[in-house]
Amino acid sequence: TPDAAPMDWAATQNNLGNALQALGQREGDSTRLLAAITAYTAALIVHTPEAAPMDWAATQNNLGIAHRWLGTVAKDLAQFDVAEAAFAACLTRHRREVAPFPWAKTKWNLADLALARHALHPAPDLTGLAQTHLDPARVVFADAENAHQLAECDRLQALIDTA
Repeated sequence: TPDAAPMDWAATQNNLGNALQALGQREGDSTRLLAAITAYTAALIVHTPEAAPMDWAATQNNLGIAHRWLGTVAKDLAQFDVAEAAFAACLTRHRREVAPFPWAKTKWNLADLALARHALHPAPDLTGLAQTHLDPARVVFADAENAHQLAECDRLQALIDTA
C-alpha cells in the first residue's frame, strides 16, 4: 500500500502502467491507455521531484508515452500537448550531463511524438522538429553502442525521410 511501502507501491503502479500502456499501444485500446495514465498518475503521488527525482522523471516519461499513444488511438491532438509537457518535465531531471541514456530516450520520444502529430495534422515544421530531437539522441545511442536504440533511430529516420 502507499502507506506501508510507498516507494514499492509507486514502482508497482509504474510497472502496472507500463504493462497497460504496452497492451493499449499494441491493441489500439484507449481504455487500457487511460488505465495506464491513471497508474502513472498514482505513482507520481509518491515519485515526486523532491523524494525520488529520477523515478519521477522516468514516470513522467512513461506518462508522456501513454498520452502520445492515446492521442494516436483517439486521434486527439490535445493528448499530444499533454505528452509533450510530460516529456519536458522529464527532461528537467533527465539532463544529458546527468543521465545521458534516459535523456536520449526522452529526446527519441519527442521525435516520435512530432511524427505522430504530423501523421494526424501534417505540417512540414514537425518533421524538422522530429529531426532536431532525433539527431542528438542518435549520438548518445551511438556512443553507448546500443544497437537496438540505433535501429529505432533508423526506423524514425525513415519515417522522417518519407513524411
